Amino acid sequence: FGEDEWLWPQDPFMVDRILYVPLIKVEPVPRMPGAFKFRSAGHKLARIHHYAEADPNRWRVEYADLTPGIPEGVEAFATTSVVFGDHVYFYPLYRGAAGLGNILARIPANRLDDPAPAIEYRTRDGRWERRPDPAKIGIVLDAAVSELSVRRHPDQGIWVAVYLSVEGHGRRMLYRTADAPEGPWS
Repeated sequence: FGEDEWLWPQDPFMVDRILYVPLIKVEPVPRMPGAFKFRSAGHKLARIHHYAEADPNRWRVEYADLTPGIPEGVEAFATTSVVFGDHVYFYPLYRGAAGLGNILARIPANRLDDPAPAIEYRTRDGRWERRPDPAKIGIVLDAAVSELSVRRHPDQGIWVAVYLSVEGHGRRMLYRTADAPEGPWS
């Protein structure tokens, strides 16, 4: 996607028969300690109107830059994507003034053509704000994971979050339940 630019796909979703693929822009950091020598350098949203072509290289992909709407401290915006009601919900991995964990963000489904200015974040006191005070961002899951699955199970009337444990290099699969996307989570 450019010199020294890689895009890491996150949890895709569909709205009005349009496929959206959230992407993390990653940059190499060769001197970084550990096995993963890269860092998050921004976020994009790929929009694909016509994806029926068997060869994805022939798809016409449009990109929206989400970065201007994402506060400092968000390392992975779309750890999971959930279309529910009039919004698309995300559980960004956050490391900042409010602590470490997964926060809750949403974009109105009718604003996906220009999503960055429409991103809202849930605060500790339950309000939705476009530019929240970093110390007031609400951590809804203390899992602190960059990849998870959150889905509503209507037959049971609950939400289920599934992810691999951070401890033990992901040797255990964990789950939590809630009555609403914002929790409280079990």
